[in-house]
Amino acid sequence: MIGNMFKTTRHKRFDYKPRFFDPVQDELEERIKSKEFTGLNDRAARRYRISDGIRRNQGHSSIRKESTMRANLTIAAIAGILVLMSVLLLGNLGG
Repeated sequence: MIGNMFKTTRHKRFDYKPRFFDPVQDELEERIKSKEFTGLNDRAARRYRISDGIRRNQGHSSIRKESTMRANLTIAAIAGILVLMSVLLLGNLGG
């Protein structure tokens, strides 16, 4: 009883064998799966292709940066056009 009180516990040992992950092979399997998935109706197949494309492009920062820059330029252009139209409209009303 006293011997158990001062005894330290041993570390647990795990038998961990790491697996090899090949992203190219994983992408190939996903594409094969998507080709098999197109046998369903058009709407479900389209939804799957869109979500798969978004999922694939999330890791590519250059694509995301380009998309973000294009969206920001579009917003800036629309804002500029609206400001120009409001200045022209208010200028015509005042004078």
